[in-house]
Amino acid sequence: MHTQSRFHYIDNLRCIALLLGIAFHAALAYGPYFRNVWFTADTTNHVLFNYFAN
Repeated sequence: MHTQSRFHYIDNLRCIALLLGIAFHAALAYGPYFRNVWFTADTTNHVLFNYFAN
């Protein structure tokens, strides 16, 4: 029998962290550092992506 209660805020925190990880890795394609590494890197930069990726 399971006697410990589940902490739902930890699941919510994990979900938010995963979504931020997806957004961070998507922003790297528009950042200035991986322009020479990725073939799909966009040459136009946006200030929000540069701020988020740094």
